[in-house]
Amino acid sequence: TMADFPGEGREEVPDTVFVDGLFKECTEKDLIEYFGGIGILKKVRGKGRFAEKKEKIYLYTDSSGGFTGQAKVTYEDPESA
Repeated sequence: TMADFPGEGREEVPDTVFVDGLFKECTEKDLIEYFGGIGILKKVRGKGRFAEKKEKIYLYTDSSGGFTGQAKVTYEDPESA
């Protein structure tokens, strides 16, 4: 299935899953561990010349920088999503 992202002008992305209702203590590492067991997570290179590739996971934060309990997880294969 495809991800539906919150907000106006919702966008469908076939390789990405939107997750809601996560514990506030949930970390990127927790998501990599759990969702990586379902399929291969897409990796992207970070900013900077020598940046390493890392899993394409986005944790939503509020205006004070606190985790909202929502995240996006992107897979290499849309079938995994």
